[in-house]
Amino acid sequence: MLGFATANLSTDSWTVDVTEDDYGVYCGLVEVRVDEKDNFNEKMPKACVVSIGKNPTFGAKFPAFEVHILEFDGDIYGEEMRVQLFEKMRPMIQFKSIDQLKEQITSDAKSAKTKMQNVLAIHCK
Repeated sequence: MLGFATANLSTDSWTVDVTEDDYGVYCGLVEVRVDEKDNFNEKMPKACVVSIGKNPTFGAKFPAFEVHILEFDGDIYGEEMRVQLFEKMRPMIQFKSIDQLKEQITSDAKSAKTKMQNVLAIHCK
């Protein structure tokens, strides 16, 4: 609908308590499970933008955990992943239009890519 593929993770899989104060958009790294032995591809993490919370633009009643992997177009449906958050970039915002939301998501993705380039350079050595 918005043109940004996301992995929508179950809130049951959260390993920390999340409160409304934590709701917002974050930049981080994601690793996808690569085999049946619970091994993750730690040498090839990808930068990501993560939205945590109730999306006010759509009037969501329940919190969501949505991960948009930057510069990735693979199929990870049903795969397990590990997400590491690095920085809260902004709070959840109610936009007046879907177009405004799309513009902000584009801006968030660009900002996250810039922020995570140095982290990826160090992490992937």
